[in-house]
Amino acid sequence: MQIKVCGMTQMEQVKQLDEMGVAYIGFIFYPASKRFVLTKNTLQDIADLQLTQAKKVGVFVNEPLTSILDIIKTAQLDMVQLHGDETVAYCDTLEGAIESACWFWNTHNLNVLADDNDVTGSTKVINGGTLGLDDRKARWLKALKAFN
Repeated sequence: MQIKVCGMTQMEQVKQLDEMGVAYIGFIFYPASKRFVLTKNTLQDIADLQLTQAKKVGVFVNEPLTSILDIIKTAQLDMVQLHGDETVAYCDTLEGAIESACWFWNTHNLNVLADDNDVTGSTKVINGGTLGLDDRKARWLKALKAFN
């Protein structure tokens, strides 16, 4: 089982949760929330966190896509949780999907793993483990055949 703790505002507690093995730590980027992370911290404080296990999750409510992407980049978030009135269409926009995927690929240095044909390593980075590894290996082999 994976655990997510949300609404964190104290960086020392975040570090302790990471040491305890919590999988996801949520930071609220909604100014109306009592747990709004930027009341006590900066985006750089979040970026500077050196977590060994936990993924940093940004929680957004009705935030414009450009703002979310800026915060992801500056705070070095691993994931986003949309918790507002976002439509499926908004979440499914080609522009948003492409920007998000490219940002993730680039910030997690996945070219290095891809160049080494390290499907297991890239799966661990993308999925946080090896769930889906067999499917990804099959798709990788199919893609290689298409290029040869």
